[in-house]
Amino acid sequence: MEKVDKLIERIEAATDPFEAKIGSKYVYVKTFGSRWANKVLINEYISLRLAQSLGLTIPNGGICLIDNTIDIEDVIDCIDYDESIEGIAFYSEKVHNANALINSMPIINNIINKEEINDIILFDHLIYNADRHEGNLLIDYSNNLNSFKMYIIDHSHVFNWNSKNLQESIDNEDYKDKIILELNYKEVYKYFHHFNILNETALRKAADRFKNIINGNLLDDIINEIPKVWRYKDEDILKLKEYILYRLRNIDYMVDMIINYTKYSGGI
Repeated sequence: MEKVDKLIERIEAATDPFEAKIGSKYVYVKTFGSRWANKVLINEYISLRLAQSLGLTIPNGGICLIDNTIDIEDVIDCIDYDESIEGIAFYSEKVHNANALINSMPIINNIINKEEINDIILFDHLIYNADRHEGNLLIDYSNNLNSFKMYIIDHSHVFNWNSKNLQESIDNEDYKDKIILELNYKEVYKYFHHFNILNETALRKAADRFKNIINGNLLDDIINEIPKVWRYKDEDILKLKEYILYRLRNIDYMVDMIINYTKYSGGI
């Protein structure tokens, strides 16, 4: 397990993350003792591992340790007196030279993995991510002016869970919800639809990939990697596995819903 050496800055965000260093790497760290606590860490880790399994472009990350040898001199005034920052945390590597601006044809044309938006929109539906906006779909300009790479980040508030809420979502057939489209389309999806990058053929191909890659064994492997200290109730984790598989079984319905939504949205 990697160890965090230094906390550099508290980031103003709902989950109170820190910019930090692990060796020579600059990372963002979400701690166990912060607001929202363990659910944020589990959400981030499961989303990271699913994204990696699907081949989505996401910053490297994982599980890390914060102990009492960490350098907190730069952030000591930002830590509440009753906040525990020590323990097992989640980290994501910082994307340098990143910008959130994607609202023009030249920018989108120069994104080398722009077709990945079809996988991203399905990924957001799989994990019930209704918070995809320009701030968490980053464009990395570090290569050159004509070759950008798109990264997805920040999956803290997905899944709508504990076990009771997840079962209610299954019973209510929440895979039919349009809220993800209604909130995310105007933020980011519409630009890719307008230029026909987000399209039916690519969506159906992405859905087939999801069904071929994600299964109960993969989820078991991911769940077994989650630190025990992050878990309050095993029944919540087991229900989360059931919920993801339930949404996967209905991914073709979601594809049809996305196609119909974009068909009548009128683009930009």
